[in-house]
Amino acid sequence: MSNQVLTILSFSDNANPMQVNDILTNADGDFRFQDHIPVPSDIENPSARANWRLRHWGCEFDVESQDGYFIQGGLLIFCTKLSHPKEALLQISKKLSDLVITVQYASDQLGADQGDYEINNGVVISLMAVGDGIDFAEFLWSEYGDDATGKKA
Repeated sequence: MSNQVLTILSFSDNANPMQVNDILTNADGDFRFQDHIPVPSDIENPSARANWRLRHWGCEFDVESQDGYFIQGGLLIFCTKLSHPKEALLQISKKLSDLVITVQYASDQLGADQGDYEINNGVVISLMAVGDGIDFAEFLWSEYGDDATGKKA
């Protein structure tokens, strides 16, 4: 296991998938936190940059193509290293303020870090119980993990 956290975003029924894609991805079609919540350029020390990202994104590392992300059918599926990017998602949800975003996530260290919640315009509006955390994590990884990690087309 590689200490990745799989995150799946789904959008309310009033979402226009093309518009959501245009808002979430950059000109190259990539989804990255840096494009939405840039690390200030005056923070040059690597440790200080990592601390800033933890505070403002909820994770130390950005979504990069080697980590994988996948957009299809109204879902955004991606992996981050070590932790779930809740802070970044709250900020990004402000750009989609008319939508409710359902967030499901699970660590590949089954049972270690998982959750299911809804956000709207920068606020968590509901938390859902995930029941048995290991079963929830196994389901998410078996259903979506290969898409996010690039193991299958």
